[in-house]
Amino acid sequence: MFPTLSKLISPLLLSLLMGSQMAGQGNAGSQIFLGLDTEVESLLEDFHAAGLAIGVVEKGSLTYANAFGYRDVEQELPVDINTLFGIGSVTKAFTAATLGIMEERGMLSLSDRPQRYIQELRFNNQEMDAAIKISHLLSHSSGVGSMTSESSCILFLSEDRNEVIPRIKHWAPAAQVGEAFMYSNFMYTLAGMVGERLSGKPWEENVSDLLLRPLEMDDTRVGYQSASIAKNFAQGYSVLQGQPQGVLPETIMTRSPGGDIYSSITDMTKWLSLWLNGGKLGKQQFLPGKYHKEATSGQQSMASAGLGEAASPSYGYGWMISDFHGLKRVEHSGAISGYSSNVVLFPEKQVGIVVLSNQSNSSLPNLVTRLLIDRLLEIDRDASDQPVTRYSQVQNIDPADTKTTLNQQERPTHDLEQFGGRYSHPGFGTIKISCENETLLASFPFTSFRLIHDAANRFSSAFTEEIPQIMGPWLTFSFQVDQRDTVKAVVVNLGEDPVSFSREKE
Repeated sequence: MFPTLSKLISPLLLSLLMGSQMAGQGNAGSQIFLGLDTEVESLLEDFHAAGLAIGVVEKGSLTYANAFGYRDVEQELPVDINTLFGIGSVTKAFTAATLGIMEERGMLSLSDRPQRYIQELRFNNQEMDAAIKISHLLSHSSGVGSMTSESSCILFLSEDRNEVIPRIKHWAPAAQVGEAFMYSNFMYTLAGMVGERLSGKPWEENVSDLLLRPLEMDDTRVGYQSASIAKNFAQGYSVLQGQPQGVLPETIMTRSPGGDIYSSITDMTKWLSLWLNGGKLGKQQFLPGKYHKEATSGQQSMASAGLGEAASPSYGYGWMISDFHGLKRVEHSGAISGYSSNVVLFPEKQVGIVVLSNQSNSSLPNLVTRLLIDRLLEIDRDASDQPVTRYSQVQNIDPADTKTTLNQQERPTHDLEQFGGRYSHPGFGTIKISCENETLLASFPFTSFRLIHDAANRFSSAFTEEIPQIMGPWLTFSFQVDQRDTVKAVVVNLGEDPVSFSREKE
């Protein structure tokens, strides 16, 4: 159990609260922000977005806070600076910070192996078991592949994150430990589970006890279920035919410590001010100084993520660090079904920006952030540095019973019914293949796909039902036949390399 935390009321928090009242909703606060509202409203129209909220912190004060659009389009309920949005992967800095606080209290070291606390945990080989530290989980440098872990956790979802642990030893490594940046939500889940084993409390309570309550982030909620019942909750949207369209929320228990916090501009500006103030609340050191420095310093180069050597970005603990026109930039974006966010810190200028939106997989928060950066830092944008408009759109779904039409030039080796069965892999789970009224289907715990015949024993996929905005229908299925002409496996592109699911005996 954690020691009782005294309630901290610092001058910094008081100034933030006062600043919020002074800045108000829609008050420019400075000549720098004149005309910004019009630019943002134009972007909302271009993106067909539902709503957006912005907060700017300068030298410990909230100098700009504003809200645009709707938190509920159907009921025409407007966004304000206390509206709750999903912050997605911005959650990671919170999860990492709980471990930083535990380290300061002598409960663990970030250089410990996670197996010290999750004793049943095994990685793919002895070298990984011996080399992987908690710090590798936090810096995305464990060597565990991004696609492998995401596929296992999304398509074979579970209400209990502990159920994923036995799968991990069957995930083939995608790189050597510490060799490459490989983004993984589940490695953050493991980090959160380390905290759970130490405290005897779920990750959700650890975040609330160690961070949200003492920081007086009173409106922030951990988990969709808790957030969705709040009075000032923003519904999540995508786009359909040029209009905001409501989407289903994610069920992300197996990835919660990587992306399941919902917060507001009022609360997030407190979080930004804490980091800009060296982890201090007023004069009190709240985040350990050593941890704060490590979290905002490059622990792992991101060049291997395809971002290029020139930009030289790196990842700390829940933060990405890069150079921006000679200034240190500390930032993170987030995206979950229905929401996108962006948070940026410029420590040398004591400037922090947070932009929250209720639009799926959208570059809108990043574009608005850049508008603010250009104004606050007086940056002249290069002609080649132009904004990119990106947002997800709701896909039309053909009827689930649409028949599987065969490519007559390259027919499959067997009748469709003969591909039916249960196919399993210990690192993922079981896929059920069935043929129903001439429609070949692949069913996962997450959802079912209708299979489209490409050629021979190869099939692509289409959705059969509305799902959260997590993935596209990008799965491919290749059925394998043995020497006895028996269908023995199906290979699916679920990892860095295709994954073979063996057919179970009937």
